[in-house]
Amino acid sequence: MKNVYTFVILALLPLWGMAQPPLEAGLFLGVANYQGDLTLRTAPRMSESNFAAGLAARAQLDEVLGVRASLLYGKLSGSDANYESRAKRAYNFSTTVIELSAVGEWEPFRPSRGSFSDGFAQRLSPYLFGGLGLALINVKPDFSSDSNPGVIKDRSADYSDLQFAIPLGLGLKIGINDLWTVGLELGTRVTFTDYLDGISQAGEPGTKDWYLFGGILAMYRIK
Repeated sequence: MKNVYTFVILALLPLWGMAQPPLEAGLFLGVANYQGDLTLRTAPRMSESNFAAGLAARAQLDEVLGVRASLLYGKLSGSDANYESRAKRAYNFSTTVIELSAVGEWEPFRPSRGSFSDGFAQRLSPYLFGGLGLALINVKPDFSSDSNPGVIKDRSADYSDLQFAIPLGLGLKIGINDLWTVGLELGTRVTFTDYLDGISQAGEPGTKDWYLFGGILAMYRIK
């Protein structure tokens, strides 16, 4: 519970610090997914995508650079049942993830906010982002009836429910009018743990898990 209180306080600090003009606020809707010990490939399994949502605040620093704070909620899951070769092992997991992040945005072709008489293509603006995040997880691994040495180690492993993450991603915005922008974005989260799914020694020890958020981000210009 102490970690939860700490996380909430940390979540509020970046948003407080960004409460200076010019400022945008908005809503994220999309999906969350993960790659780790319960996936076979280096990419997430699309059938394990789960609903995600969150809030964001953004400040423009100059013509092409901005900074954004986000508070996102999603669910991560995985199962051996997705793969015929692992069906007998029968591991699975699920966890909620609440992520606080602060990222810098680079928007090299950012159009002028006042020139919305241009056509659709002229109002499109690609961007890249990267920064630092903190994820609060609540992992629930299920090892079925397996009791091999790796499972015993994982069941007794002491890993934190707070994990650092590095968000890296890209997106494409379109200006709707002088107050609203809507963007599509996809961002991976590099982590420093192999216990995002609660499984390490019983899976592929020595590799780090990662997760992603992807979806629509609608931002409203406050000032």
